[in-house]
Amino acid sequence: MNGFRSAKTCASHIGFLASTTLLAASLSATATRADSLDRRWGPRVEMGGHFGDGRSIGETNLFAPVWQNPDSLLFVDLRGSFDNRSAVEGNFGLGYRHMLDNGWNLGAYGYLDVRRTSLDTTFHQATFGVEALSEYLDLRANAYLPLGNREKRMEIGSWSATSTTGPRAVLTGTSLAIQTQTFTAIGTNYLVERAMAGFDAEVGVRLPVFPDEMKLDFRAFAGGYHFEASGMESISGPRARLELAARDFAGLPGVKLTGGLTWQHDKPRGDQLIASVGLRLPFSAPASREKPLTYMEERMMDAVVRDVDIVTNHRGESQASTTVLTTTEDAINTWNDELVTSVTQIDGAAGQSALQAELDAQGAGAVVIANGAFTGAVATTTVNDGQTLLGGGAILRVRGAVSGDEVNFTAPGAAGSISGSLAGNVPIVRMSDDSALIGMNITHSNGATFGSNPFGIYALGISNAYIIDNSVSAYSNVGTAFGIRLENSSNITVVNNKIFAEHSTANAVALQYVSASGMASGNTLTAHGGTHSYAVFLVDTFGRAPEVLPGSVDNVLVSGSCLLNGPPGSAIGSLHFVDGSSCP
Repeated sequence: MNGFRSAKTCASHIGFLASTTLLAASLSATATRADSLDRRWGPRVEMGGHFGDGRSIGETNLFAPVWQNPDSLLFVDLRGSFDNRSAVEGNFGLGYRHMLDNGWNLGAYGYLDVRRTSLDTTFHQATFGVEALSEYLDLRANAYLPLGNREKRMEIGSWSATSTTGPRAVLTGTSLAIQTQTFTAIGTNYLVERAMAGFDAEVGVRLPVFPDEMKLDFRAFAGGYHFEASGMESISGPRARLELAARDFAGLPGVKLTGGLTWQHDKPRGDQLIASVGLRLPFSAPASREKPLTYMEERMMDAVVRDVDIVTNHRGESQASTTVLTTTEDAINTWNDELVTSVTQIDGAAGQSALQAELDAQGAGAVVIANGAFTGAVATTTVNDGQTLLGGGAILRVRGAVSGDEVNFTAPGAAGSISGSLAGNVPIVRMSDDSALIGMNITHSNGATFGSNPFGIYALGISNAYIIDNSVSAYSNVGTAFGIRLENSSNITVVNNKIFAEHSTANAVALQYVSASGMASGNTLTAHGGTHSYAVFLVDTFGRAPEVLPGSVDNVLVSGSCLLNGPPGSAIGSLHFVDGSSCP
């Protein structure tokens, strides 16, 4: 297939050169007749090439006068080129030059350019330029303006990618769910080629290296260029070149051999070094005229200097569409294994009674979030069976009912706290079966009522309750102060709490097991009593031994002692502290 394409490309090049030759022959006949009318300039053809790193260009240029008088010339300039990357271009130009008495030739020209790129894209362009030429100085500038369709997008491949976010806990209204989102992107890659608008300009100087009789012109040029197109990196940079031209080469009138070396630099292409060579052949010998052409008259036939082809650039582009698959499943409280049936919030300004009313209004599996401070509690707050009381900002660990994936749910709102002074042997918070108290600040102060023993948190006759990440304080001036009391209850979990009990004259107990079983780990225990200070108080009532369940480790003992109230060895298990001690 590649061989066929190469043969096809070669055939097109040969056809182009053949057609150019036929046109040149036709104009040659016209030029011969023009000689008889004493016209000074005749048609000529120039062939050559440009050779750089990775790219070589061959070109043919037919320059033919259309109208002339002794100091003016209207001409057509027809060019064709091809390169080693299968690109082909044609330039169809019309120009005008005029000789001034002060030794300058002024010119202006315009071209219609057509190019088929190596990516098989066809672009059109208008080129306009001006020039001022003298014996020793050249000035020129060109502008390049793409016409019509300036862009071609070519699909070069496709791709797909999948990513997942989550699982995460999502609260919508009063519903808590575990949500996982899968994003699937399907895209197409394109190669985008664009024709670029721009300009170039240069100044050239003829260097006095060779004597006039040698008919050798050595010129140096300096200039720059800039091309741009929307969405493409600009091609801009300096350009410098050297040119050596031999007029009447090999003693043949009108024949001109030109060689050159060009350096240019731009960001997309880097440094480029380009060698060029060209041979100009006239269709009639200037020497046959009665009056030979002067140097400036010869310059009226100089090749127009412009960019050799339409400047293009290309870039990669990708277009994609994304679909989102959202999977939602019920959330299960990992502490009490209850399906979370609802999540409600209540503000501390509503008071403790409103908090209790909200708990009573909800069923098992409910999560009630306490936002802010509930001060001046007038009664015990009871967390009912299967419920969770969660402080604002606290973390509840939940898992997906189907997937089993575990994530954190962070409660919205301010940190929750309940405080008050209640008469009697009552707590600020009472736990129930399968209930959980998480991330709350609990404070019970009782300094006036005789016989009252203030409890911070109380578990009585229940099982499977969870007291997690709380700050619990109990203060008393009359009865014993209890931080957390577990009585006749089983499988109570007490984890990561700060437990403080203080009595100015009598007993203070931070954590008490009364014929109860439970696991306590990661707690900080502080007891300050006027008579006795018990960080841990284990009580055996009627032969029902207290049981400290396995996993009761990493507790911190700030102050207080360990007491077992019962027959020696009646306690089951031990509560361990980070300092290496244990109770019992």
